[in-house]
Amino acid sequence: MVGVLTRTVVRSPVVKCILQARIRSSTCNDVIFVGDDFIDVKEVRHQGHLEHVAAKANFDARIRAAKVFTIDPLLDEDDIFVKLENGEPSLDDRKLPPQCLAITLDSSELLFLYLRGDQETGFHFVHQSVPLPRYDKTIFQPGEHLAVDPSSRALAVVAAERELVIYAANTKDDIKRSIRQNTGKWPIVSTQRHLQVDGVIHHMDFLLPSADDEDHIVLLLVVAHGRRTKALCIDWYVGSDLHQAHIHPGQPLDIGGGTPSLLIPLSNASFFLISGANVVRWTNVICGSIVGREVTLLHRDPYHPGASPRQPMWVNWCRPKRVQARTDEVDHLYLVREDGAMLLLEVLEDEVFSSHAGNFECHVGTAFASVGDLQDPDILIAAGDMSNGKIYAIGHWSLPIRVADLNRLDTMKMRLVESLPNWASTTDMVTSTLPGKSQRFRDGVFITSGRQPFGSVTELRRGVEARLSVYFELEELRGVTDVWALPIVGVGRMLILLATPSHTQLLDISSDVDLQVYEVDEEASALDTGSQTLAAASNSEGMLFQITRRSICVSNGPAANFEDSARFDCRDATIVAAAIETGRLLAVTAERSGDLGSQSTLVCYRLGGNEDDMDRASVERKAELALQEEPLCVMLFTQDPATIAFVATTDGNLLAVSVGQDYTLKAISSYGVPTSPGGLGICDSMAILSAGFENGGAPDLPLLVCGLRDGRIYTSTIGPTENLALGEGKFIDFSQTSVKLVQVQDHGSICYAISGLDTCLLTWDRQRPVFVDIQNVFISDKSRPQLAQGPIVACTHMPAAHFLATTSLADSLVLVSGNEFLVTTLDTTLVTIPRQIPVSGTPNRLIYAEQQRSLVCASLQYGVNPFPSAAPQRQIWPVINFIPSRGSEPSFTYDMQPGERVYSLLEWSFRLGEDKIYSFILVAGSYTRSSGSVRGRISFLQPANKNWTVTGVKEGQRTSFDAPVYALALLDEITYAACVGSTVVVFRFAVEERKWEQMCSPFELASPGIHITVWGTSQIFISTAEDSLVKLVFSDHDQHSEVESFPHRLSFGASGPRADALLNHTWLEASTHLMTTKYGQLLGLDATSQTDGPFGQMLFEANLPRSLTRVRKCNVRAPWKPRRPTDQRAEKDRVADYDVVACAADGTIVGVTLISEDLLRRLSWLQRLCEWSEVLSPHSHGRAAYSVSEQSFARDERAMSVGLGAGSTAELVMRTGRSALSDRHVDGDVLARLLEGDGKENLRCLLREIAQREDGVGEWMRAHMAQELSAVDETMEIAERLLDAWI
Repeated sequence: MVGVLTRTVVRSPVVKCILQARIRSSTCNDVIFVGDDFIDVKEVRHQGHLEHVAAKANFDARIRAAKVFTIDPLLDEDDIFVKLENGEPSLDDRKLPPQCLAITLDSSELLFLYLRGDQETGFHFVHQSVPLPRYDKTIFQPGEHLAVDPSSRALAVVAAERELVIYAANTKDDIKRSIRQNTGKWPIVSTQRHLQVDGVIHHMDFLLPSADDEDHIVLLLVVAHGRRTKALCIDWYVGSDLHQAHIHPGQPLDIGGGTPSLLIPLSNASFFLISGANVVRWTNVICGSIVGREVTLLHRDPYHPGASPRQPMWVNWCRPKRVQARTDEVDHLYLVREDGAMLLLEVLEDEVFSSHAGNFECHVGTAFASVGDLQDPDILIAAGDMSNGKIYAIGHWSLPIRVADLNRLDTMKMRLVESLPNWASTTDMVTSTLPGKSQRFRDGVFITSGRQPFGSVTELRRGVEARLSVYFELEELRGVTDVWALPIVGVGRMLILLATPSHTQLLDISSDVDLQVYEVDEEASALDTGSQTLAAASNSEGMLFQITRRSICVSNGPAANFEDSARFDCRDATIVAAAIETGRLLAVTAERSGDLGSQSTLVCYRLGGNEDDMDRASVERKAELALQEEPLCVMLFTQDPATIAFVATTDGNLLAVSVGQDYTLKAISSYGVPTSPGGLGICDSMAILSAGFENGGAPDLPLLVCGLRDGRIYTSTIGPTENLALGEGKFIDFSQTSVKLVQVQDHGSICYAISGLDTCLLTWDRQRPVFVDIQNVFISDKSRPQLAQGPIVACTHMPAAHFLATTSLADSLVLVSGNEFLVTTLDTTLVTIPRQIPVSGTPNRLIYAEQQRSLVCASLQYGVNPFPSAAPQRQIWPVINFIPSRGSEPSFTYDMQPGERVYSLLEWSFRLGEDKIYSFILVAGSYTRSSGSVRGRISFLQPANKNWTVTGVKEGQRTSFDAPVYALALLDEITYAACVGSTVVVFRFAVEERKWEQMCSPFELASPGIHITVWGTSQIFISTAEDSLVKLVFSDHDQHSEVESFPHRLSFGASGPRADALLNHTWLEASTHLMTTKYGQLLGLDATSQTDGPFGQMLFEANLPRSLTRVRKCNVRAPWKPRRPTDQRAEKDRVADYDVVACAADGTIVGVTLISEDLLRRLSWLQRLCEWSEVLSPHSHGRAAYSVSEQSFARDERAMSVGLGAGSTAELVMRTGRSALSDRHVDGDVLARLLEGDGKENLRCLLREIAQREDGVGEWMRAHMAQELSAVDETMEIAERLLDAWI
């Protein structure tokens, strides 16, 4: 293994700002979430809920600032009709984006973006770039602040200090004309002017001119210079040249509270400047005699006393939508504080009125916005700062009737719309199956996240989200095996059939979110409730069909009726499997005449009206076919003009039977499911997927999906009915128990697979014959973020909307788990679904204690303790939370003393005798003495456990040290090693004396050790703060030594070849260590060494955009994900057969894998191609890290591998500024851009694009095009396998 591949598995949830921008069309109310290096576009839909539209993360640079630029002012409906009367093409303009997003990148670019496309074909970003001046020092690089004139006539970009660039925008008509022509060029700016200002620039924005001075453009900068805060004003008029802009002298601002935190432009060129709790309104800035007047706002006590010794700050503001007449008279603002308190301000010319708007109940940062339309209530979004974000609505949605029952107070109450998940910041991570009573077969990823009072231990899961709409609990649900939801025509309700092995339970429920349950008179029911239901369905007219083990029922409603209901009882046989075809009104059952092993028969029934009276319900037995083996399941599908029944039997075969137009049965052929290593490929359930079902047409060559008893899924194409044959087959590992498949009526391209804890959505897109996309389904509940999803036993979909009284629950996904009936809304977009278990304080350390079967989390908690004789005192102390492995909240919380800190946790257990096990949690950290000095301590906590739940903690002995204890590790069952400041110590437990004894002299390191691991019982590896990885050897003393007083010694073994500031490390293979640094590096080290010498060479170096705080070797890959080729395969294709994941402080999870030399060569070349592509890397292709251009200023020049084919030895000389070790890193995020859509075709287009270049790369590509094209399929299969191999 000589190279490394990394890929972002879970993107950071941190959002820097939120902007409302209609970047598609004027009819789409879009919201843009701007992160550090990505943007997400969502649309505000029904009652304020957000729906994903598009995302972009290929900037290859950091986003510094973002604003909205208006291309065409948004119009009211009345204004549109006026424009139509004047002959202006406003309806055509409404199809164009009226706004675009303007962002600055740290690659010295000003970028404008909008979205083009539609829901069916997909959206893509269109961009226009404006280069910014480049400077050697970041502090002088423009882009720190961005401002757009309220009428979008000008822009300004400024650095943190000195440098300022102002731009004049093109006319709106010119911009719209360029966008309408779709030529790829739509220049926003026309001219620019570069200026310099003295001082550090805190804020910048354009002021709002008065109504009688609309052509006046006023730019305001708040700068700090000469130990004074000043207002610097630059103004000019529309139509004048930028060089005529007048720069006014800086005017001192007398502000209290320190550095200003907010600048809020107001009407008539005035503004608010907020510093701490001090709010000042400034006027007359243009006249040169600026006047400030302090504003008193409504006071609210902090929601979280003790969070800081200071009062909470005002952190952001937004301007809600109001009609133009009101905005001319008064400024309406929402002002939000960092603890969630929010005020509504009404700013008049001479007065400011403030009122309490509500509490966001989350930490609020810079991401805050109002996104409602004029006809909507105020919709307010806060993304959350180290806590979940929230969306609230204030006011009422538009209703056709008058709401007369609510007063103003009720109307203006904040109502929660939904929560926005945020699991930052992350300081520790555990990957574990939670061994004990856990049913997990693979590791989960658990991280510390959030800040008090919203701290949590978060399990990160990837899949499709089933958002819980409503649920109820029934004890009778515990025996349910299947569920169906059928419409009750005429009343708009739903009939739920819950099948158990002994009977069927009926529920009559409403179709709204209240989900009222009505009684069902089972005695008067047209359906059979006395035995287990095997199949149920309804047709387009709402007729109900049910097949149980003893009968077949047909009815036009749930109540029995002489003409509208029919029932056929199977008195001499038991139905063991059944399927219903509603289109042809027939059913096929597999029936057994006696006990298990008796003769089985396949029977066809005609359902619905009889031949004499089509309106009268009937069930007619039409044909039989003897079966040679015991049937397990039956599945029907119609492919005009024939209907085919597949029957799975206990001998591992699939029998295909044709159902004729006259309902006769004829065996066509039999197919054997390929056997598994453990026995036959026995099929317990089946589904047939075809896109034709969803589109209402006939299916074309559908896909047969079999759920096998050994935990696998088998897929095979089905040939035409005239020559029916199963085509190519594929096995998919899914679980360790039998797989249950659920086919949902009227959803032909999807089905659900259930086995153990896994419930998955299977989707067939027909692009690849036997490939199905498998994604986990995870339930989320905004009111219960800690919800632990148990095994799902049954699922179905609610009826379509035209059957129901309301559409709120139409087509919802219904799940039965334990005693819960869950109705969810399924979002098929692949997302991260966090499960957040709340803990006390701000969590920072996490382990899994196997003996306690609990997650143990150390947090830092604050509080205010009032004393009778003094003012309240703020205190901070650690707490230890114990969370049961199958629990959703801590079972016990242990409080430590104020002044203590926790840096490391370790579980230690020892056996005394055969049955007695003592278990402790070692808590390492520091404490502050009364003198103010800081010392170290290891505390031994002994949990009390009842029914595998920690109910108490007894504190044992404490060991004190002269310096903080940063890390702990066990050498063996009774020996631990600890990093104490810059020393390493080893202690061993003397069982007979019941005390800990120091085993060797402390070993002095050059810098503090911050992470420690062991190999065997003698090798200790330590990540140091400044001196890379150090290896120590724990051994016995020389018997002839008379100097040492300890029986063992710690000796230097080896150290890294260079000094790196490490954060964490992990062992991967016998001679490979993976290390992370605080400067964003991921390092590979050959750990082989000579005695008392350095380690072997550095293997690779990956320079990542963020530092990784923890790295873990684990097994998180789902069984159905592509398996990596291991060393049983050819060496050239070999990669690591284990998973490695790492976390960053901003919540990012990165997947890591080691790759062989040949794969490194091929994938590095593939990455170079992607980086040079204008399509795949639109913002960085001109500054790629590796270049063949002779004009490149890169300092190094070396030969680099080229060629996609296996064993290629071709090389090209490239220039780069990166180190040679960085050549051995493959960025999976860049490769993943090829996988969007048809990856193979994307790569072929990319090769042809590169061949058009007039340089060395283009010349080489033209000469080797045939070889490169022939290697496309294999290369893309390798890339897909490697990039989809984590959670």
